[in-house]
Amino acid sequence: MITFSRQVRRTCPGGTMAVRQFLTRLLAAAITLAAVPAAFACSFEQPPAERAASCNRLLARSINFGNMLDHAREGMAGPMLRDEFIVLTAQAGFTAIRLPIRWDARAGVQPPYRIAPDFFERVDGVVKLALQHRPAVILDMHHYANMMLEPEAERERFVAVWRQVAEHYRDAPATVMFELLNEPNRELTRSRWNDALAAVLPVVRQSNPQRTLIIGGGDWNSGPALEDWRCRPTTATSSPPSTTTRQWR
Repeated sequence: MITFSRQVRRTCPGGTMAVRQFLTRLLAAAITLAAVPAAFACSFEQPPAERAASCNRLLARSINFGNMLDHAREGMAGPMLRDEFIVLTAQAGFTAIRLPIRWDARAGVQPPYRIAPDFFERVDGVVKLALQHRPAVILDMHHYANMMLEPEAERERFVAVWRQVAEHYRDAPATVMFELLNEPNRELTRSRWNDALAAVLPVVRQSNPQRTLIIGGGDWNSGPALEDWRCRPTTATSSPPSTTTRQWR
């Protein structure tokens, strides 16, 4: 199924924030979460509509691990992603971790655009630890600047990178979700984003026919842009601003 994203529910540890600041904010968010109803598990054994709803409920208690893996080098714009972040996130009651990743910085610039094996191992470790402690994981393609500036020239690489990611995680549980691209913008207009989706969706579905996909509209994930998407999702969800918690540096 496909979940449309109007607003991303997130608590951001980004920037050059020290580990202590991240942990302090995590505690503050955990206190807020006490009033949020418990989430539901999602499984491939569920019917599609039920699974979509269950996966979406997991996002009610989600945290964004920004500025960790979404730059050219881990730690260059924020803290290194430490195991204790994941453990404390689970202990605090979060049920999903959004993991922004700059896949393009770890992929070749010529066909077949191979992703570095050691980086896959790094992401694997994060995903495995998160699943051990129960939070769901959103693998989000983030900070893909070339896709925003030269979308038509970059489309082949975009699709090739997602082919590798999708095949690599084809056996992951339903609680691992794919966010195809963070906030399409600039030269990646609504129409060009439609074209990119038409190219990438069949590729992802070849290896992950039931995987929950999160897709934002064009114009920086704008809600109105969802209306002119050519294909229709199994389910569409939205998050009113009043229910969205953001915590910035």
